[in-house]
Amino acid sequence: MNPEKIILAAAGVPPEIGERFVQRFVKVSPVASWIPLPVSDIYTREYSSRLHERLVAKLRRTEPGDRHSLLRNARLVLLYVDRGDGSESHLFSQFGSEALVVPFGAPVMWEESMDTENRKNRAIVLLVQDGQAALRHARILLKIIAREVGDRDNKTCLLLPPKNFFGSETTRIRDCIQEASARRVPGIGDEFRRKLRAISDSIEFTRKGQQRYFVGRGGIVYRSPPKARLRHGIAPVWDDADHDSTCVIRGRIRFGASFDPTFHYDCDIGNRANRTFASCHGTKTLAKGTTHLNISPNDNVR
Repeated sequence: MNPEKIILAAAGVPPEIGERFVQRFVKVSPVASWIPLPVSDIYTREYSSRLHERLVAKLRRTEPGDRHSLLRNARLVLLYVDRGDGSESHLFSQFGSEALVVPFGAPVMWEESMDTENRKNRAIVLLVQDGQAALRHARILLKIIAREVGDRDNKTCLLLPPKNFFGSETTRIRDCIQEASARRVPGIGDEFRRKLRAISDSIEFTRKGQQRYFVGRGGIVYRSPPKARLRHGIAPVWDDADHDSTCVIRGRIRFGASFDPTFHYDCDIGNRANRTFASCHGTKTLAKGTTHLNISPNDNVR
C-alpha cells in the first residue's frame, strides 16, 4: 500500500447531501466508511460503533492476500462534522487511539435550511472544500506521527500501551493530538512535534547505557528493543479467535499512522502479588512464577 494512501471515514454529513458529498470527495480520497446524521441529531455511542463496524468491514474486504501486511503503510483519518455540542466525544472514544480524528465543516454551514437544490449544492461545495483543507492539515500531522511511531518507536510516548502504562499521560497525549487536529494554523507541525517530545521527556524513565526506558504504573520498566535486535511482538490478524477487530487495527495503527507489528515492550514484573493485567480485549492473569511479560502497544499481553 502506498505510504500516502489515506483510509478515510466521515462522520456527521447530513443525509440531504451525504451521497453527493461522498461521490465528489472520492476524487480527493476514497471514503471507506460513512453514515449520514441529520443536523438535528447528535453523535452517540451507537452511531460511532456502527461507523467503526462499517470501516472494519471495508478493511476486511480490501485486505491484501498477505494477512501480515494489513495496514502496514496505512494512514487512517476520521473527518467529522464539528457540531459544537461536545457529542464528538463518542467518536474520540471509538476511534481516538487508532485514527487521526479531524474536524471539518463548521456549524455555520448548517444555519440555513437545505430545502432547495441551490442550498444543497452550496453546502456540498463548502463541505468538500473544507474537507480538502482538513486532509491537507491531517497530512502535516500524520507525517510527524508516522515519524514518531516508525523511526522513533522506542523513544516516543505515542506507542505506550494505554491500559497498562498510562495514568494522566493518556489525557495529555490525546489532548495534544486533538488540539493540533483542530488548529489549522501556520507552523502547527513544528509546534505539535515539540509538544509531543515534551510529553515524552516528562514521563518518568530510567537509563541503561545510552538507552532510556519509560517507567510505568507500579514501577514497571518498559524496555523496547531497537530495530537492530530481534522483535517478537505479535499483532493479531482477522481470523485470530482470541482477538476482535479492534485488537487487529490497534495492533497496527496508532493515531492514524501504522507502526511495526512486531514492536513490543519487555517488562520485568518480579514477584509482584497482583498478576492480573489489562489486555487488549479484557484481562490476563499470569501464571504463578512468571516474572516477565511482553506488552504490545495495543495492550496485547503475553
